[in-house]
This record gives sequence, C-alpha cells and structure tokens, in this order.
Amino acid sequence: WLYLPEFRRTRQISARLRDENFVGTDFTYRDLEILAEIARWTEEEAPATMKGEESIDGAACWRIELEPQQEGSPYARIVLWLDQQKLVARKLEFHDAEGVHLKTLSLRDIRDVGAIPTAHRLEMQTLTKGSRTAVELPSVAYDTGLADDLFTQRQLERGLP
Repeated sequence: WLYLPEFRRTRQISARLRDENFVGTDFTYRDLEILAEIARWTEEEAPATMKGEESIDGAACWRIELEPQQEGSPYARIVLWLDQQKLVARKLEFHDAEGVHLKTLSLRDIRDVGAIPTAHRLEMQTLTKGSRTAVELPSVAYDTGLADDLFTQRQLERGLP
C-alpha cells in the first residue's frame, strides 16, 4: 500500500505495478521494496558472491554480487557495496539478464539515528534514460511510539486525529 498525503488517498501496489516509476521519479516501487528487504534476503532468495573490496565516499566496502530469484524481476543481478564498519549499503547497481547496467543507487550522508546507520541522501540514476532523482531526508526518527492503527487505510485517508 502507498499513502499519498497530498491527495489524501491510498493506493494498492499490485504485482503488475511494481516496475512503474514511483510518483515520476527514477525509483520504481520494486526498487523501494528491494531497499526495504535486501538485508533480510536469504541465500536461496538471492545467491551472493563476494567480488572484492572497494572504497565508497572514503568508507571501506565489500563488493557483493547478488542474483535475486524474485519472479518477474527486471533485475537479474544487483551489485552491492556494503560498508564494512557500519554494515549499511553505500551503493547498488542494477543489471538485467543480458548484463546491461540499468540503474545505480548511491546512498550518502550516512549518519547514526540512535543505533541505526541511515542514509540521508539517496540518488538513483537511470542510465538507459540519462536521468536521475535525488532524495534528501533532513530528519529521520525511528521507534517514535506511533500506534499501529494510525497506518490503516481508513485512518490515513482521514488524517491525524
């Protein structure tokens, strides 16, 4: 589900909409799903191969190649640069089945929010279109004590009490 506060409406993201761009950006709904789930993927869901070490923005990273097994995914291979100290993604490259490099996601300005290292700047480049989208997150908070029932479809559309 997606809530768009400007329009005060929720939208269900069906499987066929996963590869559509998210509100006109270079991110797709699938890209956002991958960002949320990649840390929990098992070896069966995305076999991984260590490809070496590189530095991203001055941070030592492991370069890891993943082969997602998600049915219908446009990405046959994802290359991940994982910060060796903070264990957070610094960069991802998305490739199709023919090996074409489709997109690059850079995660920058990583700061600890409590105990959680969090990127405050995300930039997605779509190489096939020559476009890019930058997202700035000036303020991030976790575990703020919001009740689960605030996130129902009905409550989101009604607004805050």
